[in-house]
Amino acid sequence: MCELANEAARNLRWASRNTASQIEYRYDSAGTRVLSQGNGINRLEFTGADGLLYQEINLTTGATKDFIYHGRTKMKTKFKFILIFIALLVIVSYFVGYAIAVNSKASESAISFIKNSEFVGGKFGKIEDVKLNFSGYSIRKVGPKGNAELLYAVKGSKRTGEVNVELESHLSDEWNIIKIRVVGETWIPSERSPEGSSH
Repeated sequence: MCELANEAARNLRWASRNTASQIEYRYDSAGTRVLSQGNGINRLEFTGADGLLYQEINLTTGATKDFIYHGRTKMKTKFKFILIFIALLVIVSYFVGYAIAVNSKASESAISFIKNSEFVGGKFGKIEDVKLNFSGYSIRKVGPKGNAELLYAVKGSKRTGEVNVELESHLSDEWNIIKIRVVGETWIPSERSPEGSSH
């Protein structure tokens, strides 16, 4: 016969108390179960603020179980592995995309311009370092034509800030600067802007 015992807070404290199969449950100050012991169980439990159990650790074997939910429904193991695989695939793809962007002809042209531009140099001073922002790049190419927008973190002798570079290519792998945005100003190459070099 299974005997159950509850604390005043209505948390289950014992199962099958005073029997060989007795299980004791312990709770934290918020009333969340954190430990189950007895009848072959020695388990530490981690519950989220939403009341869902996210991890169990078997204190006897050291084995860990993690739980993933869709809404409040616990997902089966195979679905968890599928989600983890998809997440890893997205992360790897992003790193690969970043590496391709960093080593692209478009980025090479943009960095060369930033380092040698009087317009950029006037804002930052002597350019000391240029790095492509991890989340600030877009390169699209269809056939021989392409366009790119790249955001760089730039460190100069005067200041540190960001420079946004827009480029395009036509009929070759040569990329041309079409617009630069830096410190609230936009610069367009003079051959594209008869009115002047800054707007």
